[in-house]
Amino acid sequence: MKARELLLRQPSSDTLFVCNHSGGKDSQAMFKWLYDHVPHEQLIVVHAHLPEVEWEGTIEHIEKTCLDIPVFVVLANKTFFEMVSKRGMWPSPQYRQCTSDLKTNPISKFIRDYCKKHHYSRVYNCIGLRAQESSRRAQQTSVKLNKKLTCSFREVWNVLPIHDYSLTQVYESYHVGLNDLYQRQQLYKKGERLRALDNWPFIWTYVAGMSRHSCKICIMSSRNDLRCSLKIDPNNYQRYLEKEVEINHKFITPKSYMLSLTQIQKGSHLPQLQLALEA
Repeated sequence: MKARELLLRQPSSDTLFVCNHSGGKDSQAMFKWLYDHVPHEQLIVVHAHLPEVEWEGTIEHIEKTCLDIPVFVVLANKTFFEMVSKRGMWPSPQYRQCTSDLKTNPISKFIRDYCKKHHYSRVYNCIGLRAQESSRRAQQTSVKLNKKLTCSFREVWNVLPIHDYSLTQVYESYHVGLNDLYQRQQLYKKGERLRALDNWPFIWTYVAGMSRHSCKICIMSSRNDLRCSLKIDPNNYQRYLEKEVEINHKFITPKSYMLSLTQIQKGSHLPQLQLALEA
């Protein structure tokens, strides 16, 4: 069964719809679909806030664009840099401890507590992953039982309502196109930021040049996003470089694996994150 077909079934009063919201375009497009199709009184939005590494304005943007739906902000019991310092290692694209520890776990705890308080026995935990983003995400099932949260008195399903959306469909859900985004990005580069962001429905980071709205620097960042993040917030970038040297562990992104041995040897005194940027 497709995710949207499941969600369109007439829900009982003990069914809760949880919209996981990062502040990014996919989360926002998913919220729009949920807002248009499920009972508002049974819909909530949850955001896992990441202090120090989250783009400015994220929470404010979510609250502004979620209309009359309650927005809950959850926090892990540690920050990203505290996690890295304790482990002496960065997360990696293969082992995304940042996602599990800083996002999934606090949201799971929130869902358990919220269901207990409000007597919900069924939850559709909606996540804005799209198949087009990567081969790994394309392989994910759009409806899957969440075994960790399901118990004798609660049934929780992870649902990907926009798994089949294209990038064009995401932007068109708010009546803008890729050409409009490109034109705004050009204005932003010229310093005309107010004009570039005028009536832009999504968060500002896309107009600033980022292709993804995640952490300012993410283990899944492309080289272009690394460059863009450096330009927007050089102090944050420098902190990553210093932490890489401090823990003596390379910050690996998918693009880092494309560096040649020659490039690495020539710049062996440089942090891996800097190598990934300069290659």
